[in-house]
Amino acid sequence: MMKILVIGGSGFIGSKFINNFSNSYQIVTCIRDASKVRETDDKDSVTEICAIENREIIDIIGKHKPDVVLNFTVFGNLKKCEENPQGAFNTNVYGIFNVIEGCKKTNSKLILLSSREVYGETVGQASFEDDPLLPRNILGITKMLAENLVINAHKSFGLNYTILRITNVYGPGGVQSGIYNMIRNAMLNKKIQIYGGGQRLNLIHVNDIVDAIDVVIKNTRSSNETFNLGSKENLSIEDVATHITTLLEDKIQIEHVTSRQGETKSFIPNISKLEKLLNFSPKIQMREGLEDTIKWIRSI
Repeated sequence: MMKILVIGGSGFIGSKFINNFSNSYQIVTCIRDASKVRETDDKDSVTEICAIENREIIDIIGKHKPDVVLNFTVFGNLKKCEENPQGAFNTNVYGIFNVIEGCKKTNSKLILLSSREVYGETVGQASFEDDPLLPRNILGITKMLAENLVINAHKSFGLNYTILRITNVYGPGGVQSGIYNMIRNAMLNKKIQIYGGGQRLNLIHVNDIVDAIDVVIKNTRSSNETFNLGSKENLSIEDVATHITTLLEDKIQIEHVTSRQGETKSFIPNISKLEKLLNFSPKIQMREGLEDTIKWIRSI
């Protein structure tokens, strides 16, 4: 059975991947917070406590010699990165440098979750993987630097990698996502705050994200490639808010507030490379995904 080292296994996407594929792979989980170690009946389950900005991660990769290292760790959302650029650099850049060092020693493939923010604004009808990277914020800048480190390691040392540039992820468990905040505020305060207005979002459900990662692991055509990972649903933030109010079947106010510094106004990914090379397309439509998320929020 293939061995996967999951870095950031207690986070939104990492924990979903482990839940969905723990029977498909031998998974070693690496998390930074010992209090988040999950109880399990799986006797083969292994959890390591380590932050990737510490060079100890190199030894952990060497100890387990995984076939694939999956990096889900990110310092935080756009706002947190702007407030603490040093922390963002330590995790998103120097941390990836350490992970690369570990992968070089064990010949492990590295799958890096990057971000749509590396592009900045979409120029033209859609953003393609070979478009220039013009990030407008700290999150995008640090993710771009991480990508450069990975690609350079491939050219210099033969590192096997896949980079996935993901869009706006949402779904059950995503308590830090913008969609969660919109739904939660609508339920509690009967109000949805929209920062600025006019932004266009590309939403992808977390289950589609982890299913795509499973395909990347199994399909050798993913090696040494970069893919946009989003959906074909590009909606204004006002449209998303309207869908939420319709599904909640309640009178909810939509309030516009000042836009956030560095926020991308319009991003539309072209996902044809993912479809053609890996034969993968997201399956969960936005309405179904929002209903799924609303049901989960009501249960917690």
